[in-house]
Amino acid sequence: FAVISDPHLYDAAALGAEGEAFAEATANDRKMVVESAEIAGEALRMVKEAGVRYLVVPGDLTWNGERVNHERVASLLADLEQAGVQAFVVPGNHDVQNPDAAGFGPEGRKRMPGVTPGEFAGIYREFGYGEALRRDPGSLSYVAEPVPGLWLLGIDSCRYAENTEKDGPVTDGRLDAARIAWVEGVLAEALQLGKAVIAFMHHGVVEHFRLEEKSWGMYLVDDFPEVGRMLAAYGVRVVFTG
Repeated sequence: FAVISDPHLYDAAALGAEGEAFAEATANDRKMVVESAEIAGEALRMVKEAGVRYLVVPGDLTWNGERVNHERVASLLADLEQAGVQAFVVPGNHDVQNPDAAGFGPEGRKRMPGVTPGEFAGIYREFGYGEALRRDPGSLSYVAEPVPGLWLLGIDSCRYAENTEKDGPVTDGRLDAARIAWVEGVLAEALQLGKAVIAFMHHGVVEHFRLEEKSWGMYLVDDFPEVGRMLAAYGVRVVFTG
């Protein structure tokens, strides 16, 4: 497996990278927005050369959920699959129903179409959603079996249904009761069938450094100790996160 997370791809050629509004937006953003497509392409080249069989991308595929950027990511992943590396994705907090989706030009910032949950699953049909054994009807979570005996569990930890024009996208991650029930049902079935499980999701399930929850808690899924214990209780030993 290879992992590339948070590419935040922005297609500058299609959406524009000039004007005062763009300069202001990028000055207040720590991402390398203009270079993001080139960086993603180089990262995927490295994946091809590494000889891995699978790539997982645990969210924030695009800068702010622009449909054009999702389509560009899907095109890059299609090229990767042509080279023999199967890709699987889940959304991050920037990817779905993002009111900040935009392009830029001399005239300023302009709203661009984003994607709904259904459109996200459609764009990435070849990268997990069309290959799913099970789909959570209430989220973009799914499980696939890339090889016999191994289940790859993609967990949608995002709260895009709460996004608003006023406040923008919700950064925090949460698994509500229905999502927890669906995940636990998949894990119970995997245990019964003797399947190994690898999970991946955008928000973390363990702190990457001491006191991360206190300082940067929005990057951890709510109740992450309990979520981690649930996964471990069903035999999950690896979770790739953003």
